[in-house]
Amino acid sequence: MGLAEVMLLVLSVGVVAGVPAYIYLRNSMVKKQSGKEDYSQKRVIKLTSINLLLNSVVAGFFFVIFSNLLQRVTLLSLDVIIFALLFVFMTCLTFYGNGIYITSIVLEAYTLPQLRKISYFKNQFIAIQLFHGPISHILVYSGWMWAMFMLVPLSLAGVPVSSLPLLIFFLGGWIVGAAYAGAQIYNGTSAYQLISGVLILILTLSIMITSHPRSASSIPVFLASFLSIFSSILIARLLGLHFSKKKFVWYENTTENNS
Repeated sequence: MGLAEVMLLVLSVGVVAGVPAYIYLRNSMVKKQSGKEDYSQKRVIKLTSINLLLNSVVAGFFFVIFSNLLQRVTLLSLDVIIFALLFVFMTCLTFYGNGIYITSIVLEAYTLPQLRKISYFKNQFIAIQLFHGPISHILVYSGWMWAMFMLVPLSLAGVPVSSLPLLIFFLGGWIVGAAYAGAQIYNGTSAYQLISGVLILILTLSIMITSHPRSASSIPVFLASFLSIFSSILIARLLGLHFSKKKFVWYENTTENNS
């Protein structure tokens, strides 16, 4: 089994374990906002450091997979170069999104309740919530899905070395996709992420069909399984909202709802 496959499975375990931890920490932060606040520089540095550490760890795993796949490439074609550059670009874009995210949540948390009640401040707060919600979440969560997609052509351009049954990667993708979908529902931006998920799934399946039988390898199978369950859960949620006659909103501010 190659290093890329090992890192993919380890990253999968991290995501599945990390989603409940993220929800717990986020709920703790929201509850804290309704109580005594800590408006200190230390808290800003702490929030920024945690956010940077988490994104750096994920990026580190992705770059190990990326580097290992490049080492397997037998012919450095134009397609390989383009997808490699796109992978780097999408990874950088997730860091950009994380920067927007951490800045907006600090501004939101440090905005005193008395100031929020002032009518002319609502315009500024709309911008803060937009950056905290759809913009940053799309750049980060959809960004990582697009980065994963860029690895598919790279994996097909090299020699597959995994000795594990593809069923393991299929099940791994299924479990991670379900956890990832849960995180998007919690974030309140599942409708946006569904668009990315369906589009990437169509592109992934198209590559797998046109590249068969080479596409029967770990990375494409994992991503196709991931996106299938991910999109299915989010579609089921939208259908549930429709049949229950609940109002559909593109972005649900979970921070306000929980505070």
